[in-house]
Amino acid sequence: MTSTRFGILAYGPRGSLHREAAVALLTLHAHAPPGSEIVLLTDRPDHYRWFGNSITIDRLTPATVRAWRGPLDDQFRPSLEALRLLAEDAAADIVLADTDTMARRDDVVHEAADRVADHLLLVVVEIVDVVEVEGLVAVGHS
Repeated sequence: MTSTRFGILAYGPRGSLHREAAVALLTLHAHAPPGSEIVLLTDRPDHYRWFGNSITIDRLTPATVRAWRGPLDDQFRPSLEALRLLAEDAAADIVLADTDTMARRDDVVHEAADRVADHLLLVVVEIVDVVEVEGLVAVGHS
C-alpha cells in the first residue's frame, strides 16, 4: 500500500496566505490518514517553526519561485512545479492542498487520499490526471 504525501505551497509576503496555510496544515494534521507525510513548500519557513518536526518544510528561494513562475510570470505554474517536486521520488501518492483548505471531518481528507490512489501521474510523458475533492487537488501515481 502506497502512503500519501500531502503538500501545501505557500510563498510571498501576504500574511493572510500564511495564516491560511497554517490552518490547512493543522487540518491535515488532524485528519490525514495514519502514515501520511505533510510537506510545506515555502519561502517563509520561520512562520511555521512552531510545527516542529511534525511537518517537512522545503525552503523555496526567490530564484526557485521566479523559475517556477516562468518567463510569463504565471501565478498557477508554481502549483504544477510543486506537484512535480512532491512526486519526484515516486514514493507516495500526492495531494496538493490549497492554502485555504479546511476540513472538519476525517472522511473528507481520507476521501482525497483514497481517490488519489485511483489516479495516475506519468511524469515521463507529462500526462496528469487531477481530481478536485472538497477543495483538495489530488494527483496520484501507480
